[in-house]
Amino acid sequence: MKKVFFGIAALAIIVAACNSKKEKSEAETLTKNDSVAVEKKDSTAVNTKIDIDNDGSLYISSDEQYHFRIISKQDDSKPAKILLRNDISGRIYDMERVISASGEKYQDADGNYFWLKGDDFSFGKADKVVAEGSIAGKPKEEH
Repeated sequence: MKKVFFGIAALAIIVAACNSKKEKSEAETLTKNDSVAVEKKDSTAVNTKIDIDNDGSLYISSDEQYHFRIISKQDDSKPAKILLRNDISGRIYDMERVISASGEKYQDADGNYFWLKGDDFSFGKADKVVAEGSIAGKPKEEH
């Protein structure tokens, strides 16, 4: 009886070990990008022809770790849309305008947001602020 019990326990341990390896391999597909874990992909952008403006305003975080540029803005669409590029990582975010208490707030399908208030901005995911700064050449205002 004890041998059967130990056999079953050993089998359960083996199955648990195999399952943890599968979970680890799924976790390995995640990367850290912009201080937020995201699935590996080049962009959240759609495959449509878009006019790109590489000379758009540059927004730099106060710690200078993030450089964002709005490379396309479609104000005439409902809701308004932007393509936001992180010039350091090269990642492009396809964002739509969402309701905000003040300023202009854009969000992508993954929950990343870019919130403009005058010359200042904040970037993050969900309730977590990843970067804050201002348009290049203007220091972030203290509130």
